[in-house]
Amino acid sequence: MAAVARRVIARRRVSILVYHNPSADRFEAHLRYLAPRYSFVALDRVADSLERGSWGKLPDYPLVVTFDDGWRGNVQLVEVCRRFACPITVYACSQVVGTERHYWSSRIRKTEVMQLANADRLRVLVERGMDPARDVDAPRQALTRAEARAMAGVAAFGSHTRFHPVLTTCSDHEARQEIELSKDEVEHFSGRGCTHFAYPYGDHGARELEYVERAGYRTARTIDPGWNHAGSDRFALRAFSLPDDASVDRLAAELAGASFLWRLKPPRHVGPNRGSGRIASRIKVTTGRGAL
Repeated sequence: MAAVARRVIARRRVSILVYHNPSADRFEAHLRYLAPRYSFVALDRVADSLERGSWGKLPDYPLVVTFDDGWRGNVQLVEVCRRFACPITVYACSQVVGTERHYWSSRIRKTEVMQLANADRLRVLVERGMDPARDVDAPRQALTRAEARAMAGVAAFGSHTRFHPVLTTCSDHEARQEIELSKDEVEHFSGRGCTHFAYPYGDHGARELEYVERAGYRTARTIDPGWNHAGSDRFALRAFSLPDDASVDRLAAELAGASFLWRLKPPRHVGPNRGSGRIASRIKVTTGRGAL
């Protein structure tokens, strides 16, 4: 499936991978698999192609590698990226990177507060001693500003908001601040322009798309599985998200569209037609301007 998906679908479409904090050894194993099969490209190059209508100038099998949050372990990947000539984009939480703060979702089960209004989520976190805006007396989780700047040769820094809220649960004012102020803050600590955005948890709606475009970003990335093409919305780019400990087989499966096809899977038959093959025949993949 990986070979078929690559040759039939991914040749002229952009695949985007999403990591968080993989080990250098695991990431190197992934790049070793990817290097002979894909062309590593910077996200700026994809943005150029979308903005200028020059999709044909991208190489075959273009692949963008991204990281969410700005974990301290990301700096250990610089030499691996250099060896494989793999540019990366790190979407940083601008009020966590460069501080002793922790990512709030690493200290509480996200399902407990994900559906709450942002103000209520913050109140619960503060009551439990996990205020996202306070430093903690524990080993730091995020990159320092010096480490972020040391990655400049291989990494472009984008925004993943300030404190990683669920944007769709935020008020208009909160959402604008998280999207707009984080851009300036990322530019300040990285020393470079911040032109790419990633929605925390992939959650977004028409409001978030409008705020991101208005703030001056060139692209925004979701975690909706799928490939990107010349007609894709540059503020709703699709991607393939991986666990940090994913095997090479898992990597190949994701790039073959395993998550995408799973979402298309119809309800399982429990009646007399179970196992008849009708389930597979009902799966339809959209081409052209659709999800592929």
